[in-house]
Amino acid sequence: TDFTVPCTDWEDMVLSMDSSVQRIISNAAVERLEQRKSMRKTVSRGTAGSELRDEISSGKSILVLNPQGVPERIASVVVAHVQNNQGLLLVQVGKYEAETTVPTCELPGLKRETCELVNDAFMRLMDTKLSPLAQSIEVLRSERHTTKKRSKQHEVYTKYLRSIFFCRLADGFEAPACSAACPFEGTTPSLPRVSSRSNSFDFPGSSANETLDDIDHAKKGLRAFATREVFF
Repeated sequence: TDFTVPCTDWEDMVLSMDSSVQRIISNAAVERLEQRKSMRKTVSRGTAGSELRDEISSGKSILVLNPQGVPERIASVVVAHVQNNQGLLLVQVGKYEAETTVPTCELPGLKRETCELVNDAFMRLMDTKLSPLAQSIEVLRSERHTTKKRSKQHEVYTKYLRSIFFCRLADGFEAPACSAACPFEGTTPSLPRVSSRSNSFDFPGSSANETLDDIDHAKKGLRAFATREVFF
């Protein structure tokens, strides 16, 4: 049949189940994995399997059998692709962790929790990381991207399910300027004010050179930022 229902694959169903059911399904997949390794005589029973079972018990890993009966780990994330009418894209450029800043460049997103549907995860993203924009965002469409990567440690593939929600920022939205302590000169750089009606940034009270310095400081890392994350 050519009839399909979004987000109803076996992996999505397992991710939406109770954690106790997820552990049963995952441990059954580990059993199959150990059997396959035992038949190949590559790894003694319980070596990598015990590590996977520990991750399953702690909720860090979920395993399923794919249509070919091969065990796979699954991980699901939800991200927001937000653009204004000039085509400017909202991205996260840093994250504040343990009194240090980790530079990054990625779309704002989060990992799905146990028993959480894709749409519910997106709403949680709107209520947390993107709460200042929530009332000004219009969802246009969503897409699912799937990739696989082999884990050398566990000798099993991880299947990454990435749900992307394409959104448009409403006209007239004005993001307030925010400040953060500069770890390099003891000053407080002023971060840009972003307008949905313009394709430029507004740096109040800054010269061109000061603006470039502020951007450089922001990219290298901000020491104190209220939301623990930095977006441009």
